[in-house]
Amino acid sequence: MSVTANPESVADTEARQAPATTPLPGHEEQTLIADGSMTEIVVPEQARTSGRRRRKTDLEHADNSAQAALQQELQEARKQIAVQKAIAEQARRVSECQLAFQQALLEQIPQPCFVLDENGTILFWNPAMAAWSGHPGSAVHSLPLTQIADPQSASMLLNACRIARFALEHGEPSPRREAFTLPQPLTLDGKLQAEITVIPRCRIPGHVESFVVLAFPIPQE
Repeated sequence: MSVTANPESVADTEARQAPATTPLPGHEEQTLIADGSMTEIVVPEQARTSGRRRRKTDLEHADNSAQAALQQELQEARKQIAVQKAIAEQARRVSECQLAFQQALLEQIPQPCFVLDENGTILFWNPAMAAWSGHPGSAVHSLPLTQIADPQSASMLLNACRIARFALEHGEPSPRREAFTLPQPLTLDGKLQAEITVIPRCRIPGHVESFVVLAFPIPQE
């Protein structure tokens, strides 16, 4: 008995058994797997190498751009720092000139006066103050005010310095923010008395460095 093969079945069998097509060099080709269940893309080595080089070039370009932007920012920052330093140096020179002028002025005025720091240490004692008090400037320089002034009046003066400093640095309202007059006189050596006005002195605006104390002697009876 003879069996006739189905032409379609034979063709399908031959197609499934046919070997996968090999891609030509330099080309991408879609290949059918033998069982017909899936396909895959074959990428030649030359194309993969080209892609890697392209990605590397893109990364290098992005890195160079970022470095250039960073360098630009650093240059701008250096310029700003240089400008700020120049402004600070100019302000320092102006401040030093002002302090030197004030010092020369205090040295020459006939008004008895002296300068205290925030701790009550005598920094300056002008000739008029020396003549009135009988204490040479060289003898009282760097001494605490309490060594030559009545403790109670010295404490009152230091408190006035603190009030004047707070008023100036914090902008508290005051009839005379620039100066503060003591309600009671300062007593030196238990006998000399003077009305006192305290004036904060700043090297940097808004920051009190010391206090100029003007003394207005009260005539002795």
